[in-house]
Amino acid sequence: MVRGLACMLAAALLNLAVGCIYYRPVEIPAEQPIMLDPEKEIIIHHGDRTWLLSAAEITASHLSGVLSPATRITSRSRGDQRKMEETHLYIGRSVPLEVSENGAVSIPITAVEKVEIYDVAIGKTLFAWVGGGVAIVGAIWLVILLTKESCPFIYAWNGEDYQFVGEIFSGAIHRPLERHDYLPMTGLEAVNGEYRIRITNEVKEIQHINLAELLIVDHSPRTGVLVDKHGATHTLGDLRPPLEALSLNTGQSLSQPLSERDGLAYTGEEAIPAEPLRDGAVLTFDRPAGTDIGKLVIRAKNSFWLDYIFGQFTDLFGDLKDEWEQQQESADRDRLLNWQREQGIPLAVYLDTEHGWEYVDHFNIMGPMAFRDDVLAVDLSRAKAGPVRIKLEYGFMFWELDYAAMDFSPAQPVAMNRIMIENGIAQDERDVKPLLAAADTAYYHLPAIGDQAILSFAAPGQARDIKRSIFLHASGYYRILRPSSGRPDIAYLETFRNPGAFNRFSNERLAKLLSRITD
Repeated sequence: MVRGLACMLAAALLNLAVGCIYYRPVEIPAEQPIMLDPEKEIIIHHGDRTWLLSAAEITASHLSGVLSPATRITSRSRGDQRKMEETHLYIGRSVPLEVSENGAVSIPITAVEKVEIYDVAIGKTLFAWVGGGVAIVGAIWLVILLTKESCPFIYAWNGEDYQFVGEIFSGAIHRPLERHDYLPMTGLEAVNGEYRIRITNEVKEIQHINLAELLIVDHSPRTGVLVDKHGATHTLGDLRPPLEALSLNTGQSLSQPLSERDGLAYTGEEAIPAEPLRDGAVLTFDRPAGTDIGKLVIRAKNSFWLDYIFGQFTDLFGDLKDEWEQQQESADRDRLLNWQREQGIPLAVYLDTEHGWEYVDHFNIMGPMAFRDDVLAVDLSRAKAGPVRIKLEYGFMFWELDYAAMDFSPAQPVAMNRIMIENGIAQDERDVKPLLAAADTAYYHLPAIGDQAILSFAAPGQARDIKRSIFLHASGYYRILRPSSGRPDIAYLETFRNPGAFNRFSNERLAKLLSRITD
């Protein structure tokens, strides 16, 4: 359940959609192997030996190609944008590699124990996957990892290098969906009196960033701090795990995957559910007497499957896709947001009251590349007497839940500093500071892969024995550059006006995918 078959299959044919990732549309064909991206170096590790794998091909059971000694690894310059990443595959020591005289090799998928994607520009491992020993599932994951593009990332300077932090305003794929975001900047350190971050566009999309500033919150070391989607600051002094955590569909216990921030997340049930095609968790918390506000804290991210299936949805527009996207640029914001909620794309929060489950609020789309802490204040005045019951609900396989807790402690004093950008230099030496200084009509546009900017902020002094939490407050939106062609199915597209239609479409595609690769 924590790393179930359905979750792995969810990553199968990823394309950019709701989040900020673009993957080539690849499938495991019945007869012909897949040609992997020749611009990505694939490095094979077997015991103490290391090779480069060229002319790579992959099927449901084997990875093949030509091995040559790896004499140069992670040594490319920052200016080589075509090869900014390496994919490292670790083969089990007990598996013999049978290499022909010309270096040809065929490696069983089941022999791949670990896959790492390494960003040469920053010297960091961006993604790691530990194999589960299932051949077909492993093949699908390798297809994704070996052909992946990057993501529009936020990096934090820690004094030695830029550390990947996460994504901003995921899901804001049209101008009316522009929104503010508050990303916790873990790992950001003051160096010579300033903080530095890097914003990059490494995908096939056009990004429009309106504002970038830092929120500096100094507080007691005995409390934590998070900023919610509304910009409100919440202190956390008494995080309580749920007394009980059950999956929404089967009632199976989720206490173990939700108890720690460890990446061992609840990714969904093993089988495709029947109607209503939703998933989630029911959490029960022990509420102290006299408390009417609870701060619900989660650590979560969106699934790769959500990105993929939204891309499949936009493909249904065929030759009309560009026209449809132009219409979305001037669509009513509330209508677009309401459609997302009706289709289970955000993570909805419900409270158990005397009148049943009542909708409270939702967590915004977070993107699939990194788990993220978030918080929502929940008014408990209408809750049933006794323990508080909270329902988290979303479309099947659209989210991954790593941690959940609730804090009932009163707000503690904090010192808040809003730090405006001091310098902003793009890769072409342009000064982008005026474009990011305020949420207005001036935007920093990143239209191409490789566009990036280094932003610096003055670091205020920090008193001894005071803890500091830092958040990037940004606003903006982006447009996905995804080609589509063919005749649109207008009648079928009309059905997506109905609540839950996107969920049904998702499950139909998942069932079809499972059938195709297991036949």
